[in-house]
Amino acid sequence: MRNHRDNIKNEIAYFNKVVQNLNNKELAKNIKISEFEELSNEIEEIYYKSDEYFNGDNLLDWIELIENAVLHRALKSLSIEEQTLISYIFYKDKTQSEVAKIYNMSQPAIFQKLNNIINKIKLFMFKK
Repeated sequence: MRNHRDNIKNEIAYFNKVVQNLNNKELAKNIKISEFEELSNEIEEIYYKSDEYFNGDNLLDWIELIENAVLHRALKSLSIEEQTLISYIFYKDKTQSEVAKIYNMSQPAIFQKLNNIINKIKLFMFKK
């Protein structure tokens, strides 16, 4: 009988060695797949948590993402009602008419409130 790989003379022993190597490779592959699946599940969980975070239940949370420190402080200095109104306009892209329906007010009243808020922000940001 001639020599085979790894100096195995017995064909059955050689066959068993090949099967064992294939099983080891398959096991390593399955471990990598399970690690990938775990990582994918973690990423998916983070994604859904972030989706819940910005799904509209937390209308004011976008303010925390503002990187300009002065603008962030200016918006945080507003009342909750003012922050909510400005969130509808600038974050949720609602028109003044849509916001007027939400607040059960006229569009000119929303326009006036919005101008007052913008003026407060300007005063806060540009005061010396």
